[in-house]
Amino acid sequence: MYNLNNDGSRNRPRKTITVEDKALLKTTKKLKYYLDDELAKFKQEVLSGSYIAPSKLTFKEFYENEWKPKDAEPRLKRTTFLSHCSKIENHILPIIGHLKLDDISTPVNPFFHLKI
Repeated sequence: MYNLNNDGSRNRPRKTITVEDKALLKTTKKLKYYLDDELAKFKQEVLSGSYIAPSKLTFKEFYENEWKPKDAEPRLKRTTFLSHCSKIENHILPIIGHLKLDDISTPVNPFFHLKI
């Protein structure tokens, strides 16, 4: 479950969870159960090999495998989802789709605006 860095230190996989449900934040017991469930899901992803560290993902891979099916499609109305996907696929992916997520930062943004 651990990868070792070049210096021999452990490199444990991490995933940030944002809790938006106000009810969960009010009681520590419910929050603990929720976070324990999320940790169990994450451990299962890592052990099964389906977890890919964000530093290894390209923007296109993130868009197609993470954002689109796991976040946007369940959360957005159909017309909004299709509109966002069209804009991303036609304007953003051709420019930065090949970049790794770690490589996308503020210095890339001015270049991005010039291309669009």
